[in-house]
This record gives sequence, C-alpha cells and structure tokens, in this order.
Amino acid sequence: MQALDRLTSILELVAAHGQPVGAAEVARATDLPISTIVRLMRQLSEAGLLDRAPDGARYSLGARVFAIANAGTSRVDLADAAMPAMRELGELTGETISLHVRRGNQRVCLAEVPSTHQVRRVVPPGMVQELCGTATGEVLIAGNPKTELDTAIAHARLAAGARAALNERLMEIVARGYAINDNHVENLTGISAPIRSGERTIAALTISGPTVRFDRATAERNAPALLEAVASLSKS
Repeated sequence: MQALDRLTSILELVAAHGQPVGAAEVARATDLPISTIVRLMRQLSEAGLLDRAPDGARYSLGARVFAIANAGTSRVDLADAAMPAMRELGELTGETISLHVRRGNQRVCLAEVPSTHQVRRVVPPGMVQELCGTATGEVLIAGNPKTELDTAIAHARLAAGARAALNERLMEIVARGYAINDNHVENLTGISAPIRSGERTIAALTISGPTVRFDRATAERNAPALLEAVASLSKS
C-alpha cells in the first residue's frame, strides 16, 4: 500500500496546485527523496495520469484521470443537461453531435448523439484528442485566459508559421462564436461552439459528419442552430 499511497499523494498535490508543478515542489510537500518523486511522476506520465509540460520538468493532471472521473457524477450532470439540445441538433442536421471538455492539454468527449446515417462520424464518450488542430479543441481554448492559451499552444510544439496561423484562428473563433474545420481530418467536417460559464469556456458542442454530405457550406447553414443551443446551456 505504501507505493499506492505515494502515487495518490502525488496526484492529489498536482490537482491541488492548479497549474503545472515540478518534482522539487512535490518532494518538499511529501518529504520524499526527489529521485523517488521524479521516478514516480515519470511513471504516472507514462500511464497517462500526469501530463508532462513541454519543458519536461513540470506536470499537470493527465487526460486519463479526467476520462475516469468523467464516468462519474460530473459527466452525468453536464451530459444530462446538454442531451435535449444535442438530440434536437441531431434531428435537425442528421449528423453526429458530441459534447467535449478540456482536460489538461487534451480534450475528452463526454457524450454523443450518433448520426442515423450508415456512414457517419463516430465520437465515443471517453475519446481523448489533442486541442490544437481541430475545431472542437480550438473552441475549448479560444477566449480563455492568456496563460491557459499559452500553455496549450506551447504543448502543441508548433513551428512559428503554424503558431501564427493558430493564433489567427483563435481570434476568428472569438469574433464569430464558432469554429469550422474541414482541412485537418480527411473527408470530415466539424463545426463547434463554446458553452460558457461567465468568462470561461467549460465545454464545446460539435456537429460533425462526412464532408461529402456535411461540407463547409452545410455547416455554416447550421451555425445559427448550434449557437442557439450553446446559448441555452451557457451561464452568465
């Protein structure tokens, strides 16, 4: 049990810290040798329970922790609240509707209303993906505090040109209230909009489907319905 207690203590300390934390800080808080903490944090990172920052020295909670947690109450609460609007959008568009949240430097699907078409986009609950490079992921970071934005962009490790293009897309998302992506995933188009709580984005609601049926023009036509749905779920 000693090893389990140590691992649990590390996860609790990282969670309580609220931002990426280094092994030295965790060692001081636990009174364990730093070599032990370095080894354990590396193992937790390899297991997906911690997410290693680009500098390689600090860690935040990993997507796997949140995927496990999302199987519990918080997932049920948010998904249940969004489900009526998701079903309505599904009936309107005929495409897959999915609900996502940010977890560290990744995003996790909380709920899905699948398309009834035989050929469709599949986004199973618990699916973990990167933030940058998709409409849904970029909606989750656009408009949030600069420190969070910088962390997500740094984690993506983009070249200067790609980083500039990403920043431009993020500004466009804030300006128009949604993102459309039909370039990064072959034969797939997605449109996503933020669910807000005050000044923060807490989730993203996405419509996605095969580009042959759900192209950019079709996504644009469905933008008003999507914006109405997220507005009904957002809190001022």
